[in-house]
Amino acid sequence: MKTLFILISLFFAVSLSARQRDSRVREYLPPARIVWQQESQLIQGANHLLLSGNGQSNLVNHNICKLSSTDRQHPAILLDFGKELQGGLQIVTGMPASHEPVAVRIRLGESVSEAMCDIDGVNGASNDHAMRDFTIRLPWLGVMEVGNSGFRFARIDLLDDSVELHIKEIRAISVFRDIPYKGSFRCNDERLNRIWQTGAYTVHLNMQEYIWDGIKRDRLVWIGDLHPEVMAEDRVARAVALFREGYNCSQSVVTAFADLYGFTREQALHMSASFGGGIGRMRETCGAACGMFLLAGLEKCAIEGKDRESKAANYALVQELAGEFKKRNGALRCADLLGLSKKEPVVSTPEARTEQYYAKRPCARMVEEAARIWSEHLEKTKK
Repeated sequence: MKTLFILISLFFAVSLSARQRDSRVREYLPPARIVWQQESQLIQGANHLLLSGNGQSNLVNHNICKLSSTDRQHPAILLDFGKELQGGLQIVTGMPASHEPVAVRIRLGESVSEAMCDIDGVNGASNDHAMRDFTIRLPWLGVMEVGNSGFRFARIDLLDDSVELHIKEIRAISVFRDIPYKGSFRCNDERLNRIWQTGAYTVHLNMQEYIWDGIKRDRLVWIGDLHPEVMAEDRVARAVALFREGYNCSQSVVTAFADLYGFTREQALHMSASFGGGIGRMRETCGAACGMFLLAGLEKCAIEGKDRESKAANYALVQELAGEFKKRNGALRCADLLGLSKKEPVVSTPEARTEQYYAKRPCARMVEEAARIWSEHLEKTKK
């Protein structure tokens, strides 16, 4: 009996831990406008669909849109929900004379043309990844929620012959993460402001339970452009972390990238140790910049003494890196970056790494800048 109780307890524990709560919220949006109607003489009260609604059917059967078909004529309506969204449709029906379910065809689209077109293998429309063109049967006096795609427009066609469909509401279900926009952009060009806001909103829509590559196609976890960006920031963060562990500026930069060139951590620390503190703590060329230059040699160098072309390529890269470093930080020499006077004595003993040290010295920022410049170079050359 005791064993059975333990097994039952484990079963419920596993069941509870396996549940997944949806971290997203749902927002219901009425149509912003009616774009188009087919057989409009067979549609009554279409403007009622623009009312806010509450998602609840009732026995009043008031403010109803009625679609009636014949054996040859079938009405249809195209709705615009005012903005791109990820989600589906909520359809609330009324009480026609017949209690039989009624067949309708639903087409979702990010544009009017997409919502109006057929899947014919020619125009590019498809049901891959998300259903944008499908047929359902609506209940008598009920509520149905359908669809899971990216869209702004929805077309609804009445398919059955000689029937009447009562629709109280058609609302878009917008599913998204309710998170604040912590970044912002504002300039005196309103078009640029709208472009930025559209881009931010697009990213927001793709932040579902996972970060998707698109809310309609392909709705897969996105690792494309995001992957090199994350990897680059990881290298930068690694370099700064090494510096805060106590390694010098040159070691921190070189070691963060050493594995890309087949070197171990220990080898990287050895080969870059002498360049810290502006080369041997002499306050000459910044050690973080020297770390970049060392990496440049691993990237481009002359293997044969007479190879002038490779030498030139290396020098050109070093000059480019030095120029960018100086542009971002105002100087290349360690003494200038630290604001030291020419009378400052050169000593070999490094300062103790305390919080005061990190607070007063710009060295961590120099390490970060050097690592970022090198990351950007790798991205540009697709290393």
